[in-house]
Amino acid sequence: MKNKKAVLGGETVMWIYRFLLIGIMLIGFIAVISNFYSVKYDTRPAESALLARRIINCISINSIVEIKAFNSDKVSECAGLGKEETNEIYIDALLNYSSSSRVAIGDFTLKALCGSKGEYVPSCLNQKYYLLLKQNGNLERAKLDLLIAIKKLEKNV
Repeated sequence: MKNKKAVLGGETVMWIYRFLLIGIMLIGFIAVISNFYSVKYDTRPAESALLARRIINCISINSIVEIKAFNSDKVSECAGLGKEETNEIYIDALLNYSSSSRVAIGDFTLKALCGSKGEYVPSCLNQKYYLLLKQNGNLERAKLDLLIAIKKLEKNV
């Protein structure tokens, strides 16, 4: 009988270590999964850079812009914006040459929020492009100031 109690006591001690090992593994597994899924990625800067490149490639051919192609309908078509997306995106394109031409699409209030700091501010991209402008068969230098502000925030529910 004494041998049976000794075997039972040794086995009980082993189960405590087994449960402890299983608990440590579960805590580690939950910690790794929660760290992986809790990271928030902000893709708005990449989206605005891609949108700027799409607009430039659409309105210019080999860095030559025709003045007829620079209007709000063409820029909106190049950006692929629908009615619902104009509330979350603002595009301001200013083409400077011997005179100026401006195209502004979207929510104008996003421009005022660029440069401010906080949790719910838009991601803003401000770039300058040097292009050639084809007007009446002549080429002249032009500078395109492009501002893209993207709000697109997801509310955590």
